[in-house]
Amino acid sequence: MPTRKVNVTVDLNATRVRLAEEYNNITKALNDHTDKHGDIRITTEDIQEHMEDLRRNIAIICLTYFKDNEEYASIDDQVPEFIDFNPNNY
Repeated sequence: MPTRKVNVTVDLNATRVRLAEEYNNITKALNDHTDKHGDIRITTEDIQEHMEDLRRNIAIICLTYFKDNEEYASIDDQVPEFIDFNPNNY
């Protein structure tokens, strides 16, 4: 069967907006848990979901590429493995 070329439009705007929102969510959580001495006391439960959302959106951006476009080429081999937040599930 012959291969058919398909043009696809990719809209990353929602992902880009989510990245900014997740940064703000993490920053707010940290700010809300910073005491008067500048120490941050936060539970993993208070930040874990934000970290997962942030990782998911960063992965989408990192793993999106356009074939035959050097300015938006695949960087799969350059993206480090994501470190799990709270790997011990406290």
